[in-house]
Amino acid sequence: CGLYEVGALPSGERTEQGICRIVVKAPTPGATSRIGLMVNFLTPEAYNGTGGKSLYDFTSVGGRSTRVSLDRPQSLSVASAESNGFYEQMFLPWLRREGIQVECFADLDLDESASLALAYDLIVMVGHHEYWTREMRDHLDAFVLSGGNLAVLSGNTCFRQVRLEGPTRRNVVCY
Repeated sequence: CGLYEVGALPSGERTEQGICRIVVKAPTPGATSRIGLMVNFLTPEAYNGTGGKSLYDFTSVGGRSTRVSLDRPQSLSVASAESNGFYEQMFLPWLRREGIQVECFADLDLDESASLALAYDLIVMVGHHEYWTREMRDHLDAFVLSGGNLAVLSGNTCFRQVRLEGPTRRNVVCY
């Protein structure tokens, strides 16, 4: 399991065409580590201007949208970790150097599964987890209320509520 980036140049330089991040979850959450690292996908997509629109004016052409798709590469036109959500890529090497084993899962996985969080003793979030679905918040609240530990190493956490729509729930809607 882990976090992977697809679309980078061999030298490791990122292109303006964008990249895609992929999280491979553990087949059995909690089996190899009792620490889960929640990888942020919703907030980067809110800022992602690929295709001309994001949830923000400054990364949109002709004004912001209230609906964006999760099915597009991550734009790198706003070149900062804050808006592109790459804090996990910077945090994972430190964890490895310290000998701390973690299992990665996507924030979208938490949206889909109430039991996912319960597989861990500790959930860690790094970066800018601004956008959440109601289900994500409810599932994480239940985890903490059941005695789970949460390390939030970020700011602007859980600031905006979104919902997922469409037959595959791949459209992010925020008003």
